[in-house]
Amino acid sequence: MISRGLELRSVYQELEQSLGFGGIEWKIFLEFCVLATGAHWTPEKSIADRAARKRLDKVNEAIADLADQLAELLDERDEINNRGPFSSATLHHPVEVIDRACQRNGHYQSFLKERLESLCQFDLKYWPSLSEMVRVIGADAEKADVQSHDPRSAAMSQTSRPSVADFVRAIEEGIAENQHSGLGGLPASFRLSDESIATLANVLLNLSAKSGKDAKYVKNIRERDRRRT
Repeated sequence: MISRGLELRSVYQELEQSLGFGGIEWKIFLEFCVLATGAHWTPEKSIADRAARKRLDKVNEAIADLADQLAELLDERDEINNRGPFSSATLHHPVEVIDRACQRNGHYQSFLKERLESLCQFDLKYWPSLSEMVRVIGADAEKADVQSHDPRSAAMSQTSRPSVADFVRAIEEGIAENQHSGLGGLPASFRLSDESIATLANVLLNLSAKSGKDAKYVKNIRERDRRRT
């Protein structure tokens, strides 16, 4: 931003007109909307986030498939144990599973173990079977709706392919996140012009004059997103 300061002059002028330089609003904008976005919501992160989202979908699908298989095997094992001449001394009570899984969990050992074990007085008819629990896990994974808990990452992954538009949306979302007027944030009415958003994207992404974006590019993104909502 320092080396390309001349390009940012019009942005600073717009900030002075809309926010002024007497308070902290312009500092909030530069620090939390501009610098933070440029440092942490890069095109590389956008690509990585998209890959993580696709992988999470596949992992949930695999869990759903494997849960069905495991549940069937657990049911089959119960039938053999209960009806055949052979049985295996395997886990069958949910509390036993939790207790075995928490052997190295000091918090469990200190605070939950005694209370949970007292519930073992209830017969198995009061508890779900292991296969039923596994099926619930599988059904939950199958219907999972993958969403981002980070608004800027969500904004950058709206489309299937990464582009400069992702970064434009991240800047916009950064502004929206910090619009809490009266609480040390940006005014609810604050809106940066298409030209200033384009300039910030060009500078923060270090785009050349040939590959840089203009106000029309940003305007098209904003109009497209507005129609989508």
